[in-house]
Amino acid sequence: MPLPIKPKILIYERGTEGIITFKNQLADLNCDLYSVHDTEEFCQLCLAGDFALVFIDVNSGQNESLFLVEKIRDQENAGSTPIIFISEEKIDHTVTLLGYEVGAVDFITLPIEDIVVKSKTRTFLELYNIRNSLEKNAEERLRTSEGKYKSLFDTSRDGIVFMSLEGNIENANKVYCELLGFNLEDLIFTTSKQHTPEKWWKSDAEIFDNQVMRRDYSDEYKKEYIRKDKTIVPVLVRTSLVRDENGKPLRLLKVVRDISERRKMERQLRQSHKMESVGTLAGGIAHDFNNILGAIVGYAQLAQYNIAKDNPASEDISNIISASGRAKELVTQILGFSRDSERTMQPVRLNSIVKEVLTLIRASFPSTIEIVKNISTDGTAIVADSTEMHQVVMNICTNAFHAMEKNGGCLTVNLESAEIVDDNIELLTGLKKGNYVRLSIRDNGCGIEPEIVERIFDPYFTTKKKGAGTGLGLSLVHGIIKNHGGWIDVKSSVGEGTEVTVVFPRLNVTPVESEQKLPKLLRGKENILFVDDEPSLVYIEKIMLQKLGYNVTSSFSGVDAFELFVKESDFFDIVITDMTMPGMTGLELARKVSEIRPNIAIILCTGYNNKITPDIAGENGISDVLLKPVEIRDLATTIRTCLD
Repeated sequence: MPLPIKPKILIYERGTEGIITFKNQLADLNCDLYSVHDTEEFCQLCLAGDFALVFIDVNSGQNESLFLVEKIRDQENAGSTPIIFISEEKIDHTVTLLGYEVGAVDFITLPIEDIVVKSKTRTFLELYNIRNSLEKNAEERLRTSEGKYKSLFDTSRDGIVFMSLEGNIENANKVYCELLGFNLEDLIFTTSKQHTPEKWWKSDAEIFDNQVMRRDYSDEYKKEYIRKDKTIVPVLVRTSLVRDENGKPLRLLKVVRDISERRKMERQLRQSHKMESVGTLAGGIAHDFNNILGAIVGYAQLAQYNIAKDNPASEDISNIISASGRAKELVTQILGFSRDSERTMQPVRLNSIVKEVLTLIRASFPSTIEIVKNISTDGTAIVADSTEMHQVVMNICTNAFHAMEKNGGCLTVNLESAEIVDDNIELLTGLKKGNYVRLSIRDNGCGIEPEIVERIFDPYFTTKKKGAGTGLGLSLVHGIIKNHGGWIDVKSSVGEGTEVTVVFPRLNVTPVESEQKLPKLLRGKENILFVDDEPSLVYIEKIMLQKLGYNVTSSFSGVDAFELFVKESDFFDIVITDMTMPGMTGLELARKVSEIRPNIAIILCTGYNNKITPDIAGENGISDVLLKPVEIRDLATTIRTCLD
């Protein structure tokens, strides 16, 4: 049976082979097909013609496609025309979200099966005729056409509901019923207000008075519905006014779309942007933070240099230097995490890392918290990134501290080898039977409520007060453990405490821990130009280098340092410069210096050397790159390597 009104379809495209095939698929439908390539012509046709459906080729330009949709939506006689994006390539997820936001109704990736494209198109052609019928026919004509359009009504992916002008529901399709969780029989004669949170009543009334009653339809607007189970569902709604043959308002037609999934994707997108922001922030603070660490390490080394080895403070100073080294590794890890860098996996003794963490936290824990440790030294070797393991243990212990901070308690740490066999493999989901290392950290603090335990690994979830935590700690810990092939479990009882169990695959060969001997401080008598914009670092490094016999000329900026070098280019034997400085970066300084003296030794110190590749260093005359904070022994060794 032919359609009562022969509809028109408009295609905006670039004439590719895939689009030509697509147009041929539409050719035998009962419609007039218009195809344009020019933006201005496209807009003129939309303004002049009443099109049942518009296809826009995204390959013509994603920004241009979004602009065209907005252009159509701004035109009164074309504002409700269904718009479908077509593309011969997979459409970007962000473009999909933006497309729905500006008013696209569907996305098609070419090529597409003939039966599918024709079925989709016929559906929209039928919708076009429904709209025309609602606008032009009286109530009797509408009722006689209900059977004809019942299939479309029932198979629409959007909820469709008819209601009286007072908001009483008269009829609804299956999608709308499922959206609210009711049977049709239960919905009939209930009101729209009953299914709408009170906060939306005022805006609904304003849209009805200012849009629907004035121009017979509303703009697409967001609101929420209350489901039968009392949960809230976000929706997009477009309301049309149905009039009788005399023009008298008869009833309302609402098309409702569930946007829960879209909201979820938007949240994921925002979360992705948050992580990008974390990366940007980490990169921004790395320079300043490493300068602070450099000052701490420098003063600690200076103090260590000036006291006897048997002085009681010597061990404390060594711990300061060791902790600063961990902080340096943590900064590198944060930067690597935000930039998706590879971790350093190697055989490590987990018992050594656990002992080191417990030594560090003992100094910061109050005396009201007792630490009990049962750490096995046998069978605790794993393949891991030592810095990440340090972070895992430190984070879990810190959470235990917060749980016991108010009333005190006992922190119990157990580390032992374990074996998973057939009988208990189901207890450790995801792990194959074999040999493992099990770390258990238990506190007798306040405990965690069951509903919170289920969410503790969610990114950005935190029970701490605003400003006291980011919610990233346990999320990162969970990710680290999974990336190491491990498993984590949390058991907690309110008022009794929490136990966190972490399991890692065991390395059967125990790594040999050789005794680390500090390298001898290498000395020299050469002339050094030392450049850094941080005065405390300049002061410390100058004193340390002078103690090693060097003649040091210091500068606080790349510009001033270059002027000094130009005046006495033959005087200096080596240049040591910071990377990030105002006015002139260390990279620029190195390039200018090497242009004057191509063979001079140059050491570049940076908080993050990911962008300084060996090729870039060589092109700018840099002999070596050191990662801040720089220990004097490393600097002394590197100086001799460059000069000798």
